[in-house]
Amino acid sequence: MASEREKTSIPKVVEIMVQFLRIGVIDTLNEKYHAEVKIISKWKPLENFNRYDRNRYWNPELFIENALEEPKESIRYALVNEGNERYVVEKRRIKG
Repeated sequence: MASEREKTSIPKVVEIMVQFLRIGVIDTLNEKYHAEVKIISKWKPLENFNRYDRNRYWNPELFIENALEEPKESIRYALVNEGNERYVVEKRRIKG
């Protein structure tokens, strides 16, 4: 059985889709705008489990790097079967 350190060093493929749901007034002078964004990411877990817990199992720890202040976000997880493969799907909705 692989240790936690070995598990984190194994390369993982994470598929990501970003949708801009709403863009507010754009301040071109200061290069700022408010937006609502939906980020959907998907990856194959190394472990076998029936319920995903982000504090216990690996996740890509995605974040918006250039957000001003602290954006409001909601995060949901689901386990999805596609053919013989099982994936963890993270759905993130961010306003900021």
